[in-house]
Amino acid sequence: MKACIWLLPVIWVLPASGAWTLYQTEVDVFANLTDQGQKAGHPDSTHPVFYLPVISDFMPVGGAYPRERSKLSENAIAHRVALALSRQGYYLAHLGLRVNAQKEVAYADGTVVTVPEVPNLRRPIILNQPGDIPLTMAMLESASGRYSLRIGDRIGHALSPFLQVLRTVDPVHGPVMQGMPEIALAIQYGVMGATMGDLGGTAAEMPDFNIGPMIALIAGDSIKGDAFTLKFEDVDDIIQRTKSDRYFIIVTAYDFRSYIKDHKKTQLWRTRMSLPSTLGMDFGRALPILLNAGESRLGRQSTHPEFSTVPLEKGRVEIGTPEVIDYQEVPTPPPDVGSDTFMPFHFGAKR
Repeated sequence: MKACIWLLPVIWVLPASGAWTLYQTEVDVFANLTDQGQKAGHPDSTHPVFYLPVISDFMPVGGAYPRERSKLSENAIAHRVALALSRQGYYLAHLGLRVNAQKEVAYADGTVVTVPEVPNLRRPIILNQPGDIPLTMAMLESASGRYSLRIGDRIGHALSPFLQVLRTVDPVHGPVMQGMPEIALAIQYGVMGATMGDLGGTAAEMPDFNIGPMIALIAGDSIKGDAFTLKFEDVDDIIQRTKSDRYFIIVTAYDFRSYIKDHKKTQLWRTRMSLPSTLGMDFGRALPILLNAGESRLGRQSTHPEFSTVPLEKGRVEIGTPEVIDYQEVPTPPPDVGSDTFMPFHFGAKR
Protein backbone atom coordinates (compact mmCIF):
# COMPACT_ATOMS: atom_id res chain seq x y z
CA MET A 1 0.00 0.00 0.00
CA LYS A 2 1.40 3.28 -1.07
CA ALA A 3 1.34 6.14 1.29
CA CYS A 4 -0.43 9.24 0.06
CA ILE A 5 1.03 12.57 0.94
CA TRP A 6 -1.40 15.45 0.86
CA LEU A 7 0.09 18.88 0.33
CA LEU A 8 -2.05 21.42 2.09
CA PRO A 9 -1.83 25.05 1.13
CA VAL A 10 -0.08 27.22 3.68
CA ILE A 11 -2.09 30.23 4.77
CA TRP A 12 -0.11 33.07 6.29
CA VAL A 13 -2.06 34.99 8.88
CA LEU A 14 -0.87 38.53 9.44
CA PRO A 15 -1.53 40.31 12.70
CA ALA A 16 -4.16 43.00 12.55
CA SER A 17 -1.58 45.75 13.05
CA GLY A 18 0.40 44.56 10.03
CA ALA A 19 -2.55 45.18 7.76
CA TRP A 20 -1.78 48.91 7.84
CA THR A 21 1.78 48.51 6.60
CA LEU A 22 0.99 49.44 2.99
CA TYR A 23 -1.79 51.90 3.84
CA GLN A 24 -0.10 54.50 5.95
CA THR A 25 2.14 57.48 5.43
CA GLU A 26 4.38 59.75 7.43
CA VAL A 27 3.40 63.40 7.79
CA ASP A 28 5.90 66.10 8.75
CA VAL A 29 4.93 69.35 10.47
CA PHE A 30 7.17 72.26 11.38
CA ALA A 31 5.96 75.57 12.83
CA ASN A 32 7.78 78.91 13.25
CA LEU A 33 6.65 81.72 15.56
CA THR A 34 8.42 85.09 15.27
CA ASP A 35 9.03 87.54 18.11
CA GLN A 36 6.12 89.63 16.82
CA GLY A 37 3.96 86.51 16.75
CA GLN A 38 4.80 85.72 20.35
CA LYS A 39 3.76 89.23 21.38
CA ALA A 40 0.47 88.87 19.50
CA GLY A 41 -0.33 85.65 21.37
CA HIS A 42 -2.54 82.72 20.36
CA PRO A 43 -6.33 83.04 20.03
CA ASP A 44 -8.77 81.31 22.35
CA SER A 45 -12.54 80.92 22.60
CA THR A 46 -12.99 84.36 24.14
CA HIS A 47 -10.40 86.18 22.01
CA PRO A 48 -10.58 84.92 18.40
CA VAL A 49 -8.32 86.26 15.66
CA PHE A 50 -9.81 87.31 12.32
CA TYR A 51 -7.90 86.81 9.07
CA LEU A 52 -7.99 87.66 5.36
CA PRO A 53 -6.89 84.71 3.18
CA VAL A 54 -4.64 85.04 0.12
CA ILE A 55 -4.47 81.68 -1.64
CA SER A 56 -1.98 80.72 -4.36
CA ASP A 57 -2.39 78.42 -7.35
CA PHE A 58 -1.14 74.83 -7.16
CA MET A 59 2.68 75.08 -7.12
CA PRO A 60 4.89 72.38 -8.70
CA VAL A 61 8.33 73.25 -7.30
CA GLY A 62 11.22 71.52 -9.08
CA GLY A 63 10.95 67.87 -10.01
CA ALA A 64 12.24 65.62 -12.76
CA TYR A 65 8.89 64.98 -14.49
CA PRO A 66 5.71 66.89 -15.28
CA ARG A 67 3.04 66.86 -12.57
CA GLU A 68 -0.70 67.11 -12.70
CA ARG A 69 -2.21 70.22 -11.20
CA SER A 70 -4.53 69.79 -8.26
CA LYS A 71 -8.11 69.01 -9.29
CA LEU A 72 -9.44 70.65 -6.15
CA SER A 73 -10.91 74.13 -6.55
CA GLU A 74 -9.52 77.03 -4.57
CA ASN A 75 -12.83 77.19 -2.70
CA ALA A 76 -12.51 73.54 -1.61
CA ILE A 77 -8.95 74.11 -0.40
CA ALA A 78 -9.85 77.38 1.34
CA HIS A 79 -12.77 75.62 3.06
CA ARG A 80 -10.57 72.82 4.37
CA VAL A 81 -8.02 75.30 5.67
CA ALA A 82 -10.72 77.52 7.20
CA LEU A 83 -12.19 74.55 9.05
CA ALA A 84 -8.79 73.68 10.56
CA LEU A 85 -8.12 77.32 11.45
CA SER A 86 -11.51 77.77 13.13
CA ARG A 87 -10.74 74.94 15.54
CA GLN A 88 -7.66 76.92 16.61
CA GLY A 89 -9.52 80.21 17.11
CA TYR A 90 -8.82 81.81 13.70
CA TYR A 91 -11.90 83.03 11.82
CA LEU A 92 -12.43 84.44 8.35
CA ALA A 93 -12.98 88.19 8.54
CA HIS A 94 -16.16 89.44 6.88
CA LEU A 95 -15.20 92.89 5.66
CA GLY A 96 -17.91 95.43 5.15
CA LEU A 97 -18.98 99.06 5.12
CA ARG A 98 -21.77 100.37 7.33
CA VAL A 99 -24.26 102.45 5.35
CA ASN A 100 -27.40 104.23 6.39
CA ALA A 101 -30.78 104.42 4.68
CA GLN A 102 -29.43 107.10 2.31
CA LYS A 103 -26.60 104.75 1.22
CA GLU A 104 -24.02 106.94 2.95
CA VAL A 105 -20.99 105.25 4.50
CA ALA A 106 -21.10 105.55 8.29
CA TYR A 107 -18.96 104.79 11.32
CA ALA A 108 -20.09 102.26 13.92
CA ASP A 109 -21.71 105.05 15.96
CA GLY A 110 -23.82 106.14 12.98
CA THR A 111 -21.80 109.26 12.11
CA VAL A 112 -21.52 109.73 8.34
CA VAL A 113 -18.02 109.58 6.83
CA THR A 114 -17.26 112.82 4.97
CA VAL A 115 -14.46 113.30 2.43
CA PRO A 116 -12.96 116.13 0.34
CA GLU A 117 -14.99 116.58 -2.84
CA VAL A 118 -11.73 116.87 -4.82
CA PRO A 119 -9.00 114.82 -3.10
CA ASN A 120 -5.38 115.92 -3.49
CA LEU A 121 -3.53 112.80 -4.67
CA ARG A 122 -0.21 114.27 -3.49
CA ARG A 123 -1.27 114.49 0.14
CA PRO A 124 -2.90 112.08 2.60
CA ILE A 125 -6.66 112.46 2.77
CA ILE A 126 -8.00 113.90 6.03
CA LEU A 127 -11.63 113.02 6.71
CA ASN A 128 -14.48 114.92 8.35
CA GLN A 129 -13.23 118.43 7.64
CA PRO A 130 -15.46 121.52 7.16
CA GLY A 131 -16.76 121.62 3.59
CA ASP A 132 -16.43 117.84 3.07
CA ILE A 133 -19.21 115.84 1.41
CA PRO A 134 -20.75 112.52 2.55
CA LEU A 135 -19.10 109.40 1.13
CA THR A 136 -21.78 107.33 -0.63
CA MET A 137 -21.94 103.87 -2.16
CA ALA A 138 -22.68 105.52 -5.50
CA MET A 139 -19.30 107.28 -5.34
CA LEU A 140 -17.52 104.00 -4.60
CA GLU A 141 -19.32 102.05 -7.31
CA SER A 142 -19.00 104.62 -10.10
CA ALA A 143 -16.90 103.71 -13.11
CA SER A 144 -14.61 106.75 -13.06
CA GLY A 145 -15.39 108.88 -10.00
CA ARG A 146 -12.69 110.24 -7.71
CA TYR A 147 -13.52 107.64 -5.02
CA SER A 148 -14.19 104.79 -7.44
CA LEU A 149 -13.15 101.28 -6.44
CA ARG A 150 -11.48 100.98 -9.84
CA ILE A 151 -9.28 104.06 -9.72
CA GLY A 152 -6.52 102.23 -7.81
CA ASP A 153 -5.84 100.04 -10.84
CA ARG A 154 -5.06 103.16 -12.87
CA ILE A 155 -3.13 105.42 -10.48
CA GLY A 156 -1.68 102.89 -8.05
CA HIS A 157 -3.28 101.60 -4.89
CA ALA A 158 -1.01 103.64 -2.61
CA LEU A 159 -2.55 106.84 -4.03
CA SER A 160 -6.11 105.57 -4.37
CA PRO A 161 -8.44 107.89 -2.40
CA PHE A 162 -10.78 104.96 -1.79
CA LEU A 163 -8.08 102.84 -0.13
CA GLN A 164 -6.84 105.82 1.85
CA VAL A 165 -10.35 106.21 3.26
CA LEU A 166 -10.62 102.50 4.06
CA ARG A 167 -7.35 102.62 6.01
CA THR A 168 -8.47 105.55 8.14
CA VAL A 169 -9.21 105.05 11.83
CA ASP A 170 -10.82 108.19 13.24
CA PRO A 171 -9.74 108.91 16.86
CA VAL A 172 -13.37 109.62 17.83
CA HIS A 173 -15.48 107.39 15.59
CA GLY A 174 -13.16 104.43 14.95
CA PRO A 175 -12.40 102.66 11.64
CA VAL A 176 -14.25 103.28 8.38
CA MET A 177 -13.92 99.64 7.36
CA GLN A 178 -15.75 97.25 9.68
CA GLY A 179 -14.61 93.69 10.36
CA MET A 180 -11.00 94.65 9.72
CA PRO A 181 -8.84 91.50 9.95
CA GLU A 182 -5.89 91.30 12.32
CA ILE A 183 -3.79 89.01 10.12
CA ALA A 184 -3.43 88.13 6.45
CA LEU A 185 -2.88 84.43 5.75
CA ALA A 186 -0.87 83.37 2.71
CA ILE A 187 -1.88 79.79 1.79
CA GLN A 188 0.56 77.99 -0.53
CA TYR A 189 0.16 74.39 -1.64
CA GLY A 190 1.56 72.03 -4.24
CA VAL A 191 4.27 69.44 -4.74
CA MET A 192 8.03 69.86 -4.25
CA GLY A 193 10.41 67.71 -6.26
CA ALA A 194 13.54 66.17 -4.83
CA THR A 195 15.49 67.64 -7.81
CA MET A 196 15.05 70.88 -9.73
CA GLY A 197 14.38 69.40 -13.16
CA ASP A 198 15.16 66.79 -15.80
CA LEU A 199 18.89 67.12 -16.36
CA GLY A 200 19.30 63.77 -18.08
CA GLY A 201 20.67 60.55 -16.65
CA THR A 202 19.20 58.37 -13.95
CA ALA A 203 17.64 59.61 -10.74
CA ALA A 204 20.69 58.43 -8.80
CA GLU A 205 22.91 60.63 -10.98
CA MET A 206 20.89 63.79 -10.53
CA PRO A 207 22.36 66.36 -8.13
CA ASP A 208 20.12 67.55 -5.31
CA PHE A 209 19.70 71.13 -6.54
CA ASN A 210 16.46 71.40 -4.57
CA ILE A 211 17.86 70.16 -1.26
CA GLY A 212 17.83 73.64 0.34
CA PRO A 213 14.08 74.27 -0.17
CA MET A 214 13.42 70.64 0.78
CA ILE A 215 15.25 71.02 4.10
CA ALA A 216 13.38 74.29 4.77
CA LEU A 217 10.08 72.53 4.04
CA ILE A 218 10.81 69.62 6.38
CA ALA A 219 12.85 71.23 9.17
CA GLY A 220 12.27 74.98 8.94
CA ASP A 221 15.10 76.85 10.67
CA SER A 222 15.90 74.08 13.17
CA ILE A 223 18.83 72.91 11.06
CA LYS A 224 20.73 76.16 10.56
CA GLY A 225 22.36 79.05 12.35
CA ASP A 226 21.72 79.89 15.99
CA ALA A 227 18.46 77.91 15.88
CA PHE A 228 20.31 74.59 15.37
CA THR A 229 18.64 72.24 17.84
CA LEU A 230 19.07 68.80 16.28
CA LYS A 231 21.39 65.89 16.86
CA PHE A 232 23.52 64.47 14.04
CA GLU A 233 21.23 61.46 13.60
CA ASP A 234 18.21 63.78 13.38
CA VAL A 235 19.87 65.73 10.59
CA ASP A 236 20.62 62.48 8.75
CA ASP A 237 16.95 61.48 9.00
CA ILE A 238 15.92 64.83 7.53
CA ILE A 239 18.40 64.53 4.65
CA GLN A 240 17.02 61.07 3.84
CA ARG A 241 13.50 62.48 3.64
CA THR A 242 14.58 65.07 1.07
CA LYS A 243 15.09 62.26 -1.45
CA SER A 244 11.36 61.87 -2.11
CA ASP A 245 8.97 64.30 -3.76
CA ARG A 246 6.54 65.79 -1.26
CA TYR A 247 3.05 67.29 -1.27
CA PHE A 248 2.92 70.37 0.93
CA ILE A 249 0.72 73.12 2.31
CA ILE A 250 2.26 76.18 3.96
CA VAL A 251 0.23 78.70 5.94
CA THR A 252 1.96 82.01 6.75
CA ALA A 253 0.46 84.76 8.91
CA TYR A 254 1.32 88.46 8.46
CA ASP A 255 0.24 91.44 10.53
CA PHE A 256 -2.56 92.92 8.41
CA ARG A 257 -2.80 96.23 10.23
CA SER A 258 0.93 96.81 9.83
CA TYR A 259 0.61 96.21 6.10
CA ILE A 260 -2.36 98.56 5.72
CA LYS A 261 -0.76 101.31 7.78
CA ASP A 262 2.92 101.12 6.81
CA HIS A 263 2.95 98.72 3.81
CA LYS A 264 5.26 96.38 5.75
CA LYS A 265 5.08 92.59 5.56
CA THR A 266 5.55 91.61 9.20
CA GLN A 267 5.52 87.83 9.55
CA LEU A 268 3.92 86.45 12.70
CA TRP A 269 4.09 82.69 12.14
CA ARG A 270 4.45 79.98 9.52
CA THR A 271 3.36 76.34 9.62
CA ARG A 272 4.68 73.85 7.06
CA MET A 273 2.99 70.47 6.46
CA SER A 274 4.25 67.87 3.99
CA LEU A 275 4.19 64.16 3.14
CA PRO A 276 5.68 61.93 0.42
CA SER A 277 3.82 62.19 -2.90
CA THR A 278 5.18 58.86 -4.12
CA LEU A 279 2.35 56.65 -2.78
CA GLY A 280 0.02 56.93 -5.76
CA MET A 281 -2.25 59.54 -4.17
CA ASP A 282 -3.21 62.92 -5.60
CA PHE A 283 -3.16 66.21 -3.72
CA GLY A 284 -6.88 66.04 -3.03
CA ARG A 285 -6.35 62.92 -0.97
CA ALA A 286 -3.27 64.32 0.75
CA LEU A 287 -4.84 67.64 1.82
CA PRO A 288 -7.04 66.42 4.73
CA ILE A 289 -4.18 64.23 5.99
CA LEU A 290 -1.82 67.21 6.03
CA LEU A 291 -4.31 69.45 7.83
CA ASN A 292 -5.34 66.81 10.36
CA ALA A 293 -1.68 66.42 11.34
CA GLY A 294 -0.81 70.12 11.33
CA GLU A 295 -3.80 72.10 12.55
CA SER A 296 -2.77 71.98 16.22
CA ARG A 297 0.54 73.65 15.23
CA LEU A 298 -1.03 76.62 13.45
CA GLY A 299 0.29 79.74 15.15
CA ARG A 300 2.64 77.70 17.37
CA GLN A 301 6.39 77.08 17.63
CA SER A 302 8.32 73.88 16.89
CA THR A 303 11.86 73.10 18.04
CA HIS A 304 12.23 70.14 15.68
CA PRO A 305 10.32 68.48 12.81
CA GLU A 306 7.32 66.55 14.09
CA PHE A 307 6.83 63.26 12.23
CA SER A 308 3.67 61.19 12.67
CA THR A 309 2.47 58.02 10.96
CA VAL A 310 -1.18 58.07 9.94
CA PRO A 311 -3.48 55.72 7.96
CA LEU A 312 -4.28 56.86 4.44
CA GLU A 313 -7.94 55.97 4.82
CA LYS A 314 -8.59 58.67 7.44
CA GLY A 315 -10.58 61.35 5.60
CA ARG A 316 -10.56 61.43 1.82
CA VAL A 317 -11.45 63.62 -1.12
CA GLU A 318 -12.75 61.86 -4.23
CA ILE A 319 -12.25 63.56 -7.55
CA GLY A 320 -14.71 63.15 -10.38
CA THR A 321 -17.65 65.36 -9.96
CA PRO A 322 -16.00 67.27 -7.10
CA GLU A 323 -17.32 65.86 -3.84
CA VAL A 324 -15.77 66.48 -0.47
CA ILE A 325 -16.31 63.63 1.97
CA ASP A 326 -17.05 64.47 5.64
CA TYR A 327 -17.89 68.08 4.70
CA GLN A 328 -18.49 70.41 7.63
CA GLU A 329 -19.61 73.99 7.86
CA VAL A 330 -17.00 76.42 9.14
CA PRO A 331 -18.18 77.97 12.43
CA THR A 332 -18.90 81.68 12.15
CA PRO A 333 -18.34 84.28 14.85
CA PRO A 334 -21.22 86.51 16.03
CA PRO A 335 -22.42 88.83 13.23
CA ASP A 336 -21.49 92.49 13.13
CA VAL A 337 -24.51 94.39 14.41
CA GLY A 338 -25.53 97.96 15.12
CA SER A 339 -25.90 99.46 11.62
CA ASP A 340 -28.83 99.97 9.28
CA THR A 341 -27.12 97.97 6.56
CA PHE A 342 -23.85 96.05 6.41
CA MET A 343 -22.48 96.03 2.87
CA PRO A 344 -20.07 93.13 2.23
CA PHE A 345 -16.78 94.15 0.68
CA HIS A 346 -14.37 91.83 -1.13
CA PHE A 347 -10.72 92.27 -2.13
CA GLY A 348 -10.75 90.78 -5.63
CA ALA A 349 -7.00 90.64 -6.30
CA LYS A 350 -5.36 87.22 -6.08
CA ARG A 351 -1.70 87.07 -5.15
